[in-house]
Amino acid sequence: MKPTQVSMLDMPRPVLAHILSFLSSAEEQPHEPFCSKDLANALLASKRLWQAADALPGPPELNLTAAKQRQAREAGVEDKLLAFLARRGRSWPRVSLDVLSVVQLGQVLGSLKSSSCGSAVAALELDYALADSFGLPEELSALTTLTALSVDYFKFDKSLPAPELARLCSLTALQSVRVTAQLGTGPLPAEAFCLLRHLTSLWLDFHMQRSATELQLSAHHLSGCTALQRLYLENVVLSTSEEAATAAWQQLEELVIHPARGGPDAGLWRALPRLPCLTRVDIQNVSGAPSVELSTVLGESSSLANIWLADYSEALPPQLPTSLTVLAIQGAPELRIMPVHTGLRCLWLSACPSLGAWPDSITTMTQLTCLSLNWCGLQQLPAPLAALPALEVLNLGFNRLTDLPPLACFSSLKRLDLQSNALEMMPEVLRGEAASHIELNLRSNPGGF
Repeated sequence: MKPTQVSMLDMPRPVLAHILSFLSSAEEQPHEPFCSKDLANALLASKRLWQAADALPGPPELNLTAAKQRQAREAGVEDKLLAFLARRGRSWPRVSLDVLSVVQLGQVLGSLKSSSCGSAVAALELDYALADSFGLPEELSALTTLTALSVDYFKFDKSLPAPELARLCSLTALQSVRVTAQLGTGPLPAEAFCLLRHLTSLWLDFHMQRSATELQLSAHHLSGCTALQRLYLENVVLSTSEEAATAAWQQLEELVIHPARGGPDAGLWRALPRLPCLTRVDIQNVSGAPSVELSTVLGESSSLANIWLADYSEALPPQLPTSLTVLAIQGAPELRIMPVHTGLRCLWLSACPSLGAWPDSITTMTQLTCLSLNWCGLQQLPAPLAALPALEVLNLGFNRLTDLPPLACFSSLKRLDLQSNALEMMPEVLRGEAASHIELNLRSNPGGF
């Protein structure tokens, strides 16, 4: 066992009680434990392992789960555990805490803050799922060495007061922030993010139904985040002008918005082609005005390689940038023409029942290796699709296919999904040893394969 894998807190309860007593003692030798000889030997061995781990330059990370805290509480040594953490707090570069009590959390965080001795804590994860009290402790604001913070505040009976996110404003070294929470009353505080100039990744996932005004992020919230590379927003309205987004996000590489609820200013969509590093967009619920905007502006980008759209409401496919290699459109009931782009390597179309136009230019997609057409109402495979030469993965599930024509990609095909179609017998093209190299999925067909 490597020393960095030794975990005192994984010990059984009686062993945990004795070890914590030893570690909290100032004496060099532990008191003789009132236990069996075998247990005494195990305790001494565990102490020597921890002494060895203490001497290493890279000590173990701290992962204090709620179960381990309750174990210490039931063993009557919770105070000693907190005392041990206070002495060792600054030595862990990564700390993961399941929150039981905000008061105790404050004590632990207080031991992690910088001092004349410095602090090695760079990453902190807080999970409030089992908490019996609520809020972000004041001590969090003192952890100025943090470069990564994750707060999971998802509870069914309590909400995180939105103004408490302002505690993040002093953590100016942060490069990554992830907050998953049911958010309480009050607007999102602008100061929570606007001073985080080193921030490269921001993930906000809010689970509570609230008014658009309260859940709105504007240019004022994010204008200072000029180093941002990844932005993930769920149930948040992003309202910014084209000029503000262009000025702030010249480094942005990935944008994920679920759903695309429009704010007062929809300039964000028009800014996308002006973000030179943007390679991936994933936008859900784009029906209506966002679909109209995105159907034209996406084609103007010179950097986009990966586009995912859900609930696209236009009859024609969006204009596509020359740099594109991956396109996914899910839930587009009005889409009538299959998108064609010679640079595509992967194309996913799902729940597009109105598809009926299959241009001959489909055969020019000679680099396409993955094609998915699930839930698209297909009764037969169109000839241009059968002529695609380089497919390795072909998903045709949940359609109404009764047969399969010869495939130009037969020799390169590795996986073929035909589940939940109308096949009453094995298609001729798939019979015999010739198709043995293909991984087939034929479940839920009338033929009972």
